[in-house]
Amino acid sequence: MRRLFEAIAILPDDLRQEVEGVYLDYFPETTRSPEKWEQVFQVIFTQSELELRRSVLTGLWQMNNSGGAAIFLQKVLQEVWPSLQLIENVPVGNPRGPSAVNFMVCGNETAVCGNRKAVCGYRIGDGDFETTVLRNDTASSYSIPNEPAWWGYCFYLCEEAVRDSTGKIIYVKRIEIPAVYKNYIEYFILRMKPVQSVAVLAIKWI
Repeated sequence: MRRLFEAIAILPDDLRQEVEGVYLDYFPETTRSPEKWEQVFQVIFTQSELELRRSVLTGLWQMNNSGGAAIFLQKVLQEVWPSLQLIENVPVGNPRGPSAVNFMVCGNETAVCGNRKAVCGYRIGDGDFETTVLRNDTASSYSIPNEPAWWGYCFYLCEEAVRDSTGKIIYVKRIEIPAVYKNYIEYFILRMKPVQSVAVLAIKWI
């Protein structure tokens, strides 16, 4: 390999630049011809999707060159939307919990004077937001059985998670993502996640 680069270094400038360009064509994010990668992966982008073409192609490339671990799935998804987090349900908690959590209730004697969050009814989240479940090849309304044996198969896709003193997740913060990304994100999840696992999507498509 060292000799190869030494040989490239002494080529005329125009030929060396072409060789370097051919090498960069191997990667979707640097290729000079993204339409060639579209043919490889058999995807067609609409006019409104051209802005995300390279990121999706890079995700497809990584999907075919990585394992099935959660860290690889998160890396691929973040090619499409960088702030999207994959958070595993460990230690195992109940994913059927509400999409909002109360931090201060009326009459709480532990409220401290001067604490900005010591407000009657203070909470975070949106109690009206409905989380979506993505399981195998179907997307349905939030429908995880109320059985602890199922909960260990769940993982969250969200902006962040809040945990209690034991480390269990008590609230996941929803993330807003343009709807144009929806099909690609769900495709990556279904292709890369273990078949038995369940993706809990705290995503609001806008």
